[in-house]
Amino acid sequence: MPRTRVSRDQLSEWMTAEIRKKRGCEGCFAGKVQLLQEPDEAGCNWSDSVVFNTTGAACEICEPAIALVISEARSRFNVAAE
Repeated sequence: MPRTRVSRDQLSEWMTAEIRKKRGCEGCFAGKVQLLQEPDEAGCNWSDSVVFNTTGAACEICEPAIALVISEARSRFNVAAE
């Protein structure tokens, strides 16, 4: 399935909206993503090392949810050239 091209801001906003749907992560938000020099073997053009601010939420709750959000986003989106 082809990835939807979005801006860095749109991708961060989407990930923030998704993480906030998870119980215990309502105040979390995603930072900016970093572009890769070349798409990875799966065709994604941005790094999975995204910094999330968990605003004091328990890491054991948010870390697995963050991993799922990043995984889904990497399968659905590529960042458009700026």
